[in-house]
Amino acid sequence: MEKSTIMLYNNYSNLSEFTIGIPQANSTEISYEEPPEINKKIDEHSKHEISRRQTTLETYLQKIKQKNLEMKQKIEEEIRASLKTPRVDIFNPFKISLNPVIRHIKPVQNKPKTKRKKSSVIPLDNLPSELLEDMKYKPPKRFRPRSASWITKRLYKFLENKLESKYDYKARVRAERLVEMMFNFTREVKRGPNEQAVDTLKKEMARLEIVKTHFDFYEFFHEYMPREIRVKVVPDIVNKIPLPRSGIFSNILQ
Repeated sequence: MEKSTIMLYNNYSNLSEFTIGIPQANSTEISYEEPPEINKKIDEHSKHEISRRQTTLETYLQKIKQKNLEMKQKIEEEIRASLKTPRVDIFNPFKISLNPVIRHIKPVQNKPKTKRKKSSVIPLDNLPSELLEDMKYKPPKRFRPRSASWITKRLYKFLENKLESKYDYKARVRAERLVEMMFNFTREVKRGPNEQAVDTLKKEMARLEIVKTHFDFYEFFHEYMPREIRVKVVPDIVNKIPLPRSGIFSNILQ
C-alpha cells in the first residue's frame, strides 16, 4: 500500500515540470507556451532567408552597373573616333594608296574583217551633167518687198496650188509674176479708185483659173488683201462702187 502511494507521488512530480495552462474560472482560452528551442529554429531560418535575398539583389545590381559601364565606354569610344580628323601631310598633298589598284585589262580580240558589199548607189561622177545641175539648183528668193506685208507664204501657197494643174513645175514662177502685178495694182489703187486696173486684174486672175466669178474675186480680196485696198475694190454702201451688171455670181469671162 505504501509503495503504490510513493509511485503515484513520483509520477505527479514529473508531470509538474511541464506547465500546461488549464482554463480557470470564467475563461474560454487555453494558454499553451511553445518550447524555446522551436522559437530559436524559426529565427535562424528567417535570418538565413533574408541574407540570401540580400545577396541575390546585390549581385543583380552589380550586373546592371557593369552593363551600363560597358555601354558608356562603348559610346565614348565611338564619339572619340568620330571626332578624330585624318592626319594631313602638308608637304605631300597628293595621296598615294599603299596598295596600288590592279586593273584587269581584257585582252584585245581582233575582229574578223568583214567583206564590204558593193553598194547599189550610183556615184555622182557617173550621173549626167544636166541632172547634177538640177540637183545643185536652188530656187531664188520670192518677190516679197518690205512695204507689202500682205505678201505671205500663205498667199504664195494658195496661188501655186491653183496654178499647178495648168503650169506644172513652172507654177512657182507664174505665181511670182502675178504677185508682182498685184503689188503694182495696190500702188495704183492707193492713189485713187481705178476701175480699169480692177477690171484688168480681175480678167487676168480669171484667165489663170484662180477665180471664176465676181464673188470669188471679192472673196480672194477679203481673205488675202489688206483692208485699205479691200475697201476700194469690193462693192459696198460706203465706197459707192457699183455691182457688176450681170450679177455677183456671174462668170468674169463671158
